[in-house]
Amino acid sequence: MLEIRPAETADQKEIVQLWHQGWHDAHADLVPSEVLAFRTKDYFTLRLKDAQDTFLVATDVPVTAQMASALKLRPELEYRKLASDIIRSQDWKSLPQKSGRARDRAIGKLMLRALNDG
Repeated sequence: MLEIRPAETADQKEIVQLWHQGWHDAHADLVPSEVLAFRTKDYFTLRLKDAQDTFLVATDVPVTAQMASALKLRPELEYRKLASDIIRSQDWKSLPQKSGRARDRAIGKLMLRALNDG
């Protein structure tokens, strides 16, 4: 499960690394080399310090039994059985071809039927 929280000082190094790499991956073929050379990790560190309070960080949080109960999560084994039952039923072959509401509802019905043992 993900937790979204405000960035902390301890997150700065990872934020800068991710931001720097992402920016260069996205812009390498779009901007002049002079601009690429200017976008160093130091540049992103300064930008981060100027706007520290605007950054959020997503972190993994272990799902506790209480959280699983509140979310009505089932053990992983049940989800594996669910997938196996749907595949074995061959009903998945009748799903609408195009994505959208009709397909989503059909998938939900298949899952519900499998969860309720057919």
